[in-house]
Amino acid sequence: MNNRPIYYIYLISIMALLLFMGKCGNLCAQDHHKADSLKKAYLSLSKMYEQNKNYGKALENYSLHLKMKDSLSTLKIKEEISNQEKKLSLSGKENERKVLEKENQIKEVLVQHQKEKSRKQKLIMGLTVGVIILLLLLSYIAFRGYSLKKRANLLINMKNKTIEDQQEQITENIEYARNLQRNIMVTEEKISNDLADCLLINKPRNIVSGDFHWYKKIQDRIFISMIDCTGHGVPGALTSIIGNNQMHNIINEDPLMSPGEVLSKLHSKIITTLKGEDESREVNTGMEMAVCIIDKKAKLLTYAGANMPLFILRGDHIEEIGPTKQGIGYSAFFRKALKDIEFENNTIKLEDDTSYYMVTDGIIDQFDHNDKNKYGKQRLLELLIKTSKQVMASQKQEIISNLNIWKGETPQTDDVSLVGFRV
Repeated sequence: MNNRPIYYIYLISIMALLLFMGKCGNLCAQDHHKADSLKKAYLSLSKMYEQNKNYGKALENYSLHLKMKDSLSTLKIKEEISNQEKKLSLSGKENERKVLEKENQIKEVLVQHQKEKSRKQKLIMGLTVGVIILLLLLSYIAFRGYSLKKRANLLINMKNKTIEDQQEQITENIEYARNLQRNIMVTEEKISNDLADCLLINKPRNIVSGDFHWYKKIQDRIFISMIDCTGHGVPGALTSIIGNNQMHNIINEDPLMSPGEVLSKLHSKIITTLKGEDESREVNTGMEMAVCIIDKKAKLLTYAGANMPLFILRGDHIEEIGPTKQGIGYSAFFRKALKDIEFENNTIKLEDDTSYYMVTDGIIDQFDHNDKNKYGKQRLLELLIKTSKQVMASQKQEIISNLNIWKGETPQTDDVSLVGFRV
């Protein structure tokens, strides 16, 4: 009992503490440290009452101790929850900040993507428009080109048709001229009726020829001539018709003319015809020719030539009778007065087994299959000698065949003409 005063002092202290705590209960309930002190105080009071055998108070304070303990636990839990909430709140804000940053980044990426997409769309749209414009332009160009080509083809076809029609008409006219030219030349059959034998070769370079032969029999006189007009084709053919008409006029006017006189007269008439009314006009057109007059009764042949010789074949020997070196016409090249032009006559006695030939330069000037070498006069004379024993129809085929082999695929150089006869 000696400790009883201390006990009472301790008890009074604790009760005073509890009383103070009770007055500040709301505050203490919120203060973890004060709650912990109350819990300990109740426990100490419970123990003191238990020692003083005041079990009722001991149990009451112990119950308050437990209650405070539970309150303290609840407070700790609340504090833990509050702390967790604070942490979660802070974490949520951090996460929200991060999410916001991510969202901003995503938005920025989306904006950039949208801009890039928009740029690409604009580029694609621009390219598409450009391609469409290009295709439209190409289509227009193609259509324009097609239209122009179609129009050009139409014009070409029309021109071709016109040209074809013109060519057809020209060809028909040339064919008519050829028939006319053939009709004015006496045939081999007609000449063969008056002579022992004959051959006529007339191969125009074109459809019509500038070469022609002229034949006429008046009483006992036979006129036979070979004429090579300037040029070939239509120009040569026109000159040949003029020459043919003038020959008829000259011979019919005076059948007793000599070959030289015939050539002189023809020379004068050709120049006069081609000059027309313009005496100052120079004539660069004319002809080379040979004229033979056969008098079967007198057994004589008289020859005169204007730049064209006469070949006489007897057996294996050929004699060439040279012409006067003067063409018919050509006033632009020969300045002599017409009255001064004379052509030399050559009179030859007719003999059996003798052949006479007049030839234009078409055969002699024909190039070979290599287009390098001319046929030449010597080759022709050798062929005439080689075929001299043949009838002239066979000799004609030999000459034509030999010439075709010689030229091969080479185009014909000039009109080819040859007259041969036997009396």
